[in-house]
Amino acid sequence: SFFFAMNQARYDALPAAVQDCIDAASGEALVAKFGAWWDAWDAPGRKDAEDRGNVITDLSEAERQRWRERLAPMVDAYLEQMKGEGVEDPAALYAKAQDLVATYAK
Repeated sequence: SFFFAMNQARYDALPAAVQDCIDAASGEALVAKFGAWWDAWDAPGRKDAEDRGNVITDLSEAERQRWRERLAPMVDAYLEQMKGEGVEDPAALYAKAQDLVATYAK
């Protein structure tokens, strides 16, 4: 996970032009770049692993589904915990994250 945090009062005290710069370089604008960046960051490690004779196995869709099913109770428990901590509709947030993964995994 990556995130940037800033005190809301401090952000609000910044000139509008500075706020605009921060907004343009963060949030969705920044998140959209992470997929390609992450792939580039992973490439040297993957190459090194393969050069050393390691086998990288891509999961079949059936195996991936089996993992999803086995992990579902843990995910559900975590979403309930988030709800208990005051997060509004964690299931919707999780669904949105899953949609984004599907979109950017292509």
